[in-house]
Amino acid sequence: MMGNLNSTRDRILQASLDLFLKQGIRKTSVDDVADRAGVTRVTVYRHFSDREQLIAESFLQVNAAFERVRQALEEEDDLDGYLARMATELTSIPLGYMSGMAELETLHPGIHADLRRGRRNLLRAIFDQLYGRARSEGRLRPGLDKDVVEALFWEVVMTLPESSVLSSRGLTPAEIYATLSNLLLYGLLKEAEA
Repeated sequence: MMGNLNSTRDRILQASLDLFLKQGIRKTSVDDVADRAGVTRVTVYRHFSDREQLIAESFLQVNAAFERVRQALEEEDDLDGYLARMATELTSIPLGYMSGMAELETLHPGIHADLRRGRRNLLRAIFDQLYGRARSEGRLRPGLDKDVVEALFWEVVMTLPESSVLSSRGLTPAEIYATLSNLLLYGLLKEAEA
């Protein structure tokens, strides 16, 4: 029975996040979420005390993806394997997330602040682990400013998949992250031929 409850709850969360990101938080009703999840309004309220809890837990799913990225680094033996797993996990973050967070900040600033704080802590932990691993394996290029590298990491992870330039070219988040992993591992330029 518990597995069934989790499955229903997961369907509701997925439906609500999809709708919040596609049509907006303000325009999405609990009835819309129930219809998309294939449940009744009463079932939604059986799992979530109110609409605000539903909103908070829906967006919290994205932080769960960042937690999976953080855990992957502990499980992978080498940096190359980790970057591949990181790219895979990051593709689970739905497009439209950043604009959804902007609307969330306007409508529910407290929820936004909590989610943002959690996401920042996770991204900082991911970056610190990644940077530390690269340093311990002797794979960092000399002369890189750690603060600049961290700022680029944050920008890439949070905003690049939603780039209008890249999406207009038909690139998927998986393709974007795979290219970024290659850039991290091998750089942009080849060695000059003698």
